[in-house]
Amino acid sequence: MNEAFAYSHDSERGPFWLTLGLDQRWHPIWDGEDLGAFASPQDAVMALADGATKTPTCGAAGALGISGLLQRWRAYPSPADAKP
Repeated sequence: MNEAFAYSHDSERGPFWLTLGLDQRWHPIWDGEDLGAFASPQDAVMALADGATKTPTCGAAGALGISGLLQRWRAYPSPADAKP
């Protein structure tokens, strides 16, 4: 799978986003809350699903059905495609 510009995964509490930061690390985001920084998108989604990130105010992401498999996240190849 080619790396995308961003990824999203829907949950009952709204979408979780995964974006590449200026620090060249992948940041899981929920409702504007940065939940950490990871070397790869797969590392970020696994950490999010396993509860190994900062806990968002909506509760543990793993309990919301967030997949730890990047293939189950929606990929956005460019910033223009990532508009909600």
